[in-house]
Amino acid sequence: MTTDVSLLEIVNLLGFTDQAHFTRVFSRFVGMLPSKVRKNPQLAKDWQLGKFIKQKS
Repeated sequence: MTTDVSLLEIVNLLGFTDQAHFTRVFSRFVGMLPSKVRKNPQLAKDWQLGKFIKQKS
């Protein structure tokens, strides 16, 4: 899955307070930076991002 939505918009949609915090949580959860995944979307093909969103809370 790919998107043209900016990272800042994704951060806001998910309810994070800032982009740096989102990046830290995302990296901890998936083991890589969001920018790496954006450049290589096939890395995320088997992810269950619903779990990521729930864990954030």
